[in-house]
Amino acid sequence: ICKLVIDGNFPMACGLFVYAGATDMADGYIARNFKNQASSLGSFLDPLSDKILVGKTTISFSSTL
Repeated sequence: ICKLVIDGNFPMACGLFVYAGATDMADGYIARNFKNQASSLGSFLDPLSDKILVGKTTISFSSTL
């Protein structure tokens, strides 16, 4: 996503960002609603990966200015 933003391919970057959000939402739904699908490692890594994705994307947008 960051490479696409830097290269100026915003429609593809937006599509991948929406896809990442949808899969993250599905992952959260499965972890909450299905027995034995949540783990302590997953509950640490999921928010961390969300923050990394948003942070790197924000930095990518700031570097295109």
